[in-house]
Amino acid sequence: DNFKKPPIGWMIVSKLAKEIGKAIGKGEDKGIDIRSIRAKVDEHRLTHSEWFKDFWSGDAMTEHFSPELVSIILKSFESQKRTIAPKGWLAASDLFKEGVAGRIQIKNFVELHREDHPEWFKDFWVINRFVEHYNPQLLKKIYAYFSKK
Repeated sequence: DNFKKPPIGWMIVSKLAKEIGKAIGKGEDKGIDIRSIRAKVDEHRLTHSEWFKDFWSGDAMTEHFSPELVSIILKSFESQKRTIAPKGWLAASDLFKEGVAGRIQIKNFVELHREDHPEWFKDFWVINRFVEHYNPQLLKKIYAYFSKK
């Protein structure tokens, strides 16, 4: 019983990445950031814990996502198919390049706001993959916080 295989339709994150790659026309496992997928699935973790289960995969117990969750995540990426960020939205790498702060400091700061303002975070297409961007309201807070340091 400890070595149960997943029921049909349950997927690990790497398999889901391949499915998303196919769905958005990039081919399997091209340009899909696992962190982007994890962020999206985590939005459902508290409200639908039954969509997350550990099953045997290869040589280890691995978290799998239910077919319901897989469908929701696929649709969310399909709807964003190669959408570029609107004017005013920036990624952590943009802020780093501007010299605002280091990537880790930026990531740590924005995490303080994610739970209260999930709408401040959105994935947009950059060159060949989805990258999380921050909306102008969050950017104001970032600039204000790091200009004081």
